[in-house]
Amino acid sequence: MQEDIIVACGTPQGYGGISIIRISGVGAVSLAEKIFVSSKGLSNVPARYMTLGKLKDTEEQIFDTVLAVRFAEGQSYTGEEMVEFHCHGGFASANHCISQLLSLGARMAVNGEFTRRAYTNGKINLLQAEAVNAMISSSSTSALKAASRALTGELTVKIQDILRDLTNFSATLEVDLDFPEESDGFLTQEEKIAACNATLAALQKLLAKCKAGRLLQNGFNIAIIGLPNVGKSSTLNALLEKDKAIVTDIPGTTRDIVEDKIIIGGIPINIIDTAGIRDTNDIVENLGVERSCKVMEDADLILYLLDVSQDANDQINFVHKYITDTSSILLLNKIDLSKKKTRLSLEILQKNFPNKKIIEISAKNNIGIDSLKNEIFEFASASNDIENAYSVSARQEECLLQTQNEIETAIKLLSAGAMPDLIITHISNARQQIANFLGIDATEDLLDTVFSKFCVGK
Repeated sequence: MQEDIIVACGTPQGYGGISIIRISGVGAVSLAEKIFVSSKGLSNVPARYMTLGKLKDTEEQIFDTVLAVRFAEGQSYTGEEMVEFHCHGGFASANHCISQLLSLGARMAVNGEFTRRAYTNGKINLLQAEAVNAMISSSSTSALKAASRALTGELTVKIQDILRDLTNFSATLEVDLDFPEESDGFLTQEEKIAACNATLAALQKLLAKCKAGRLLQNGFNIAIIGLPNVGKSSTLNALLEKDKAIVTDIPGTTRDIVEDKIIIGGIPINIIDTAGIRDTNDIVENLGVERSCKVMEDADLILYLLDVSQDANDQINFVHKYITDTSSILLLNKIDLSKKKTRLSLEILQKNFPNKKIIEISAKNNIGIDSLKNEIFEFASASNDIENAYSVSARQEECLLQTQNEIETAIKLLSAGAMPDLIITHISNARQQIANFLGIDATEDLLDTVFSKFCVGK
């Protein structure tokens, strides 16, 4: 247990109904009672029971009426003696409460310190601690469920199963190394390869669910690309169902990227409207074009927007010039225009791009937008087990990928008849990566990195 008492506001500061002040550490109740006035006294109220009282400052002036609750050591979020004050919302009461506690000996908590103490005191493991942060940052119900599966320990159990299999397999290899006269030891060469492949298959299945979790946390990136004045900003606005980008008939209106987020089928979709790509002498517009090209490189899906009223050859050449290996959809916009104004048709596009998905839309009149959203969801959810996803951090995903690499190397060495000590090294490396994933024997540097990403008060 930590000897110092930490304090912070556990709710976002600003105008609202309630502000919750959290106090944790040995002596938290005694410290809280120095500013809390009630008929029974906080220490006499059963743990986890709310009690009504008032807050007074060091000059004995009452400044708020609050609800207070204490938590006994071992039964709180941090595992320490803990108190919460539920003050009136706004800046004044919460800040004054914290300042009084600081003047009486508490210190301000740093980012993630309450959760770090929960980890240090064995209330949660590192995987669960990182899941707390994932829950806070979840932008959809699907992302929340993915984080919850990690927080409740479901993911921990599956990872521990893989660690147990690797440990048992390593023990078998050690027998081969210590008792070579036993020929194939407890397992034949074929059985060893089969055991490794089974562990690898379980890991890869888990990785697929973690990949889906990363998608739910980070979102699926879409870039809207096209020549000037084809309706990119109108398409962005139609997808968002609000006027996010400025729309005019003047080519080159968008000179910088404009982005926003929507949720489709539980998946956060990051949509980026880019500057129209064309040759220009305008320095500012040229910078916008350069950024558009960079956005294309980073996108998970590119929407090539085409205009029925603009020259067909120019637009077809544009797609051929900028098409990438990234998944893409061709959008034929302004289909509400009369045939007299049509210069590019669906038939021409199908002839030139027979293998590409093509959707006809009118961003102005909201025609085809629902079909586009459905197609975006299909692209985003392809090969992702969204319903059973696990939320993991980039650090955790890298640990699993490194584990996969070590097991794959061990399988190759086994197939080649390599000596057991060489295979043991790679299995040991795989076990270490799993241990890093779980935070077993985590270093202070790793903990500092993980918890610095949290907000103060959590």
